[in-house]
Amino acid sequence: MKYIADNLLPGEVVVYRTTLKPVAVYAPAFRWAMLCVVCGVFAVESSGTLSGALGFAALAAGLMTFVDYVSGSIRISSSAFAITTQRIIIKTGWIKRHSLEVYVGKIEGIGVEQGVVGRMFDYGDITVRGTGGTRERFRDIAAPLEFRRQVQERIPLSS
Repeated sequence: MKYIADNLLPGEVVVYRTTLKPVAVYAPAFRWAMLCVVCGVFAVESSGTLSGALGFAALAAGLMTFVDYVSGSIRISSSAFAITTQRIIIKTGWIKRHSLEVYVGKIEGIGVEQGVVGRMFDYGDITVRGTGGTRERFRDIAAPLEFRRQVQERIPLSS
């Protein structure tokens, strides 16, 4: 992503990149779409048209599907996760930007949380803990265990 390329230090090289997992990001839109279909089918079965309360529910669910899909697309396209030879660089957000850049030597640990669905589809939340009290959580990251492994490989061992 352009943000990462624009913020590399001289001699710094990206060694690992990941993204948000689309399955996780688009799950709310999918749930709304299923509700839209169910309400639409029942509305048409009962009255032959999309009128009445079920028709209104189908249209409202369709609108929410669109809103969640667009917001998920923006969330995916405006997020960047990279590990370089020197730092972790994470950026989320489009209008309201949140970024974290931590030198690998200043990282105390990377926590990973995955639920059952997250384990099935290989996504989860990561928590970056740095020296000095830095603690940042990022949700719905693709391959969070690999992200943690890549960071741990670069943390210098203390003697």
